[in-house]
Amino acid sequence: MTAAIVLALGLAYFALTNWYIRWWQRLDTWVLPDNYEAHSRISVLIAARNEAAHIAACLESIVANAYPAHLLEILVVDDHSDDDTARIAARFPGVRVLQLPAGRQGKKAALAHALQAAQGELVVCTDADCIVPPQWLRHIASVFEQREAVQLLTAPVLFFEPGNFAEHFQALDMTGTMLITGAGIHSGWQRMGNGANLAYRRGLHSALEALEKTAHRASGDDMFLLQQTAQHFPEGVFFLKSTEAVVLTAAMPDSLSFFRQRLRWGGKNAVLPEWPIRLALLLVWLNAWAVLLSFPLVLWYWWLPAVALGLKAWSDQRLLRRATAYFEQLVLMERFGRSFVAHTLYIVLVGTASIFMPAYGWKGRRVR
Repeated sequence: MTAAIVLALGLAYFALTNWYIRWWQRLDTWVLPDNYEAHSRISVLIAARNEAAHIAACLESIVANAYPAHLLEILVVDDHSDDDTARIAARFPGVRVLQLPAGRQGKKAALAHALQAAQGELVVCTDADCIVPPQWLRHIASVFEQREAVQLLTAPVLFFEPGNFAEHFQALDMTGTMLITGAGIHSGWQRMGNGANLAYRRGLHSALEALEKTAHRASGDDMFLLQQTAQHFPEGVFFLKSTEAVVLTAAMPDSLSFFRQRLRWGGKNAVLPEWPIRLALLLVWLNAWAVLLSFPLVLWYWWLPAVALGLKAWSDQRLLRRATAYFEQLVLMERFGRSFVAHTLYIVLVGTASIFMPAYGWKGRRVR
């Protein structure tokens, strides 16, 4: 009976990853229309806390975008930084720096504060430690201008070229996550996204509501907003599949910061509005546990660890090869073996820790 459960979980995991691959292949790459000229006014929102080392590069990449300057405003909200974040941001012409009022803190509060001040027809969000591509805003605007039904879109977020193995692992994991994100949204079955590359119409009434309702949680401004928007507009959420819309950010530099980041991301999973994504995350977690627990069972079923490992490795390799090929990062597959082992352990550890460790440190604060 135990072996049957392990096998069932492995087959279900294979079916899930195969389903993601099929929907990703059905999703067309977004191409700018010929002779496209943008006409939408855009407000770029950036919540920043202690980002003096990154904010200048981020703003330089946004200002350098091939987008009409008279249609662009950039709002940086300083979340009570202890460094020179606000002063550095204020150097850039056309950038408005807002101070988060006393008594309010956190990314969601900062974004809500910026949203109330934004004047653009479209609101575009990224993070202070990100670099955006030159055609980023044109791609985003073109989607909203060409498709009236779209209320919100999310686009790819990847890591800079990795150095050590920890960064390599994170880069490979994130690339696969982008495939899953696009496939899930295109299917209409599950909505995921990343707040570092997110845009919506300013009149979207669920935006401020989602930020305020979940302000007590350190993470999830993107996921809650995506799923809440889908409840009001079933056809209104879009994934912008394009290598020219990829936002780059840095991987966590060490294992502890990586663990804290993923724990922060995982902390909201159990309360996400859409049950399909909770079910998918549960299956991924259970299958990772099944792979580990298959080893003690070798005394009774000598073949079980090989089959459990094989199913997961085959599933992961097929999905990641397609993702890395699309994003022109096939070099990441050179360390697939080590990353596969690390991923299995990481899923078990972080998934379990998110249940029993609801509070942790983040940017000098104790958050949940």
